[in-house]
Amino acid sequence: LRYGSRSIQAQIISELKGNIARLCKHRVAFKIVDLAWRSACNSNQKNDLLFEFYGKEHSVFRDTSKPAPSLPELLQSLDEKKRDTLLGEVRMFLDKCIAKGTMQLSLFHTLLRHYLTNVTDRESLIESLKDHTLQICATLDGVIATCIMLDYSTPKLRKTIIKSWKGQVVIMAKDSD
Repeated sequence: LRYGSRSIQAQIISELKGNIARLCKHRVAFKIVDLAWRSACNSNQKNDLLFEFYGKEHSVFRDTSKPAPSLPELLQSLDEKKRDTLLGEVRMFLDKCIAKGTMQLSLFHTLLRHYLTNVTDRESLIESLKDHTLQICATLDGVIATCIMLDYSTPKLRKTIIKSWKGQVVIMAKDSD
């Protein structure tokens, strides 16, 4: 992925398709997926990979001749029941990643940001992520997700999140990313 040509990178990404959700939950394989996500994927490939987290119904029966829609676009086209099912699938994946400790994944941060932006019941997810926001702040999507969590959390949770950053705020402020 790092040293291969574009054609080799595209071939590796095509081999990963269909297995992304399973690989992201694996404690070793998620690092390879993260490397592919950050270094080899363009925006269309990223949307294709994200589409796998929206449930089997959406990933199996979608028209592959068109680019995959983003989560907000897909949610607008669905009725309320299917929307809740799709968000439930995303939530299950996020919970499994939290349980396995694979929250450093850039793809996780992007999915978390999309989920927090489009769901109304954020409280329980924020509660489970309150001690891990420092890990999530490693990417732009993670920072946006953390800001959403701070915006919608209770004052007590906000205090816990900010306290978990103790001693790291200066480093976070100086980080160029």
